[in-house]
Amino acid sequence: MGKLQNTLHIITKGSYLHKERKTVVVKQESKMEAQLPVHSSGHIFCFGYVLVSSLRQRLK
Repeated sequence: MGKLQNTLHIITKGSYLHKERKTVVVKQESKMEAQLPVHSSGHIFCFGYVLVSSLRQRLK
């Protein structure tokens, strides 16, 4: 049996995602909306106008 991973859906227009240490931070208008451990999300889906820093390079 495999480990189930959560999926993070970002649907708020103007959101910004970036990595901070071992967490993924979601900001909206410079206000932190969420901070989740990197290992808790198997996938991140962004819909609409969402800015994302280069998370993939830094997660390794």
